[in-house]
Amino acid sequence: MTKIVFFKVPYNALRPGLGQAFPDEVERAVTKSVAYPEAAPLVNHAVRKKLVRRFPYSVMYSERPEGIRILAVAHHKRRPLYWRDRR
Repeated sequence: MTKIVFFKVPYNALRPGLGQAFPDEVERAVTKSVAYPEAAPLVNHAVRKKLVRRFPYSVMYSERPEGIRILAVAHHKRRPLYWRDRR
């Protein structure tokens, strides 16, 4: 599995420990998407959306013969659909 690099999201300012919970929850969503790639709903003909628990983000991915390709970890309200041209 490819390592996911996270930009700093200031969740620790809201509550101590929440900053580490964010990458943990994203990793959990990715792991479930790898294990069950067809479980997340399709948002268009080839992209699926797996919600990140506890945070307003979703893992956007497409299925490939060799696994899944993460297109974005997208915030639910900021810059919607910025990832849509990614393959």
